[in-house]
Amino acid sequence: MLADEKIHLFAVFRSHDIFKSGISNAFGLLGLQQYISEQTGLPRGKLSIMSNAAHIYEEDWAMAEEIVQSKWHDHIQPRFDELMDIDPRGIVIIRLDGSAIIATLRSPDGKELYTEKGTRAKEIILQLAKRNLLSQPDHYADIAIELVKAEIAAKLNIPYVQDKPLRVQGCLV
Repeated sequence: MLADEKIHLFAVFRSHDIFKSGISNAFGLLGLQQYISEQTGLPRGKLSIMSNAAHIYEEDWAMAEEIVQSKWHDHIQPRFDELMDIDPRGIVIIRLDGSAIIATLRSPDGKELYTEKGTRAKEIILQLAKRNLLSQPDHYADIAIELVKAEIAAKLNIPYVQDKPLRVQGCLV
């Protein structure tokens, strides 16, 4: 499909062995899309895949379950532990200055590396992510939660302390 001067590909699978073939089919379609793109001189656009009946065959259930219950499953921590999950690039300190949220990245030895200031949590976390300032996805998640708490505190004009529950009209956030 050609739209916006790009080659977009939309594929529909009537029946799709998603366990054994899903990834290889996607890469095959991506290769086809790339080939068409090169032959036409147009940039590659989006690849969309719809499966009407995505399935895993019964003989593959045990292997699929083994993957889901892999060794990583037991090691996933449900909460960020600031002592165990230290990001080697540093820590982000969040504070309020009136209605402004200030997020400062400090190196592990405490040196200020970068500061982002704004009034919306989403804008600040996106700037941190666009600059690739942190190395761990769970650190981004933790900082995003803290920035939202800071934004709520700023809007409600209530105290904010990083990594502590936010008390909003008798409820903890």
